[in-house]
Amino acid sequence: MKIDRAEQTILFVPTIAALLMLIVIAFAAPRPGCFRLSGSILPAGPARSPGLAQPVQSLGSTEEGTFLVAARTLRDPNFARTVVLLIDHDAQGAFGLIIDRPTPHNMAELWPEITGLEVHPVYIGGPVFPNRLLFLLRSEGPPRGMRRVIRGVHLGSDELILKRVIARGEEPFRVFAGYSGWAPGQLDNEIARGDWYLVPAERRYIFHPRPDEIWSELIQRVDIQVAKLP
Repeated sequence: MKIDRAEQTILFVPTIAALLMLIVIAFAAPRPGCFRLSGSILPAGPARSPGLAQPVQSLGSTEEGTFLVAARTLRDPNFARTVVLLIDHDAQGAFGLIIDRPTPHNMAELWPEITGLEVHPVYIGGPVFPNRLLFLLRSEGPPRGMRRVIRGVHLGSDELILKRVIARGEEPFRVFAGYSGWAPGQLDNEIARGDWYLVPAERRYIFHPRPDEIWSELIQRVDIQVAKLP
């Protein structure tokens, strides 16, 4: 995963670490092999799909982003029954965000001076750097200082940008504590072992109004496609 340290800065410095650690206490221990990054954790450049041959490849093209859909047999508590938006996957490892694990905490606990944030929960993005936040924004135009993930979805880590988004009140966004990371070759091995299915990413799932239904809907799609295989 390539990191541009000059382009972005970490959002929400350790003044909120205590709250975020409460949010992710059950997920605080990184998985064996997960890599950690120093400095900015916002990768630079366009998102890439892994391009790995999988039984569900017929679900569509993976050129514009990929969901990792956890297999029913995946028991790791960090990822059981989850869907991960895969943002980077290359020789240096992999990087993504779990999109279907909201916490009981919301953005109003971070910024109580801003009204209306009670309806915006903080999501578990993964077990790596759980005291730092990233956010996904739904926007047709390319927002300055953010990175395109798939069409109409951009990744950010800058507090001021997020506050401007909130002030406009026009574009859907989701905030994530931590992210999901894999060491070089680790994700490839997990996919080969059958831990994950690859499904093309869609905006409607990233901003699904009922995140607890995302995994169920996608795993059913996987089941249908696998049943059609010769």
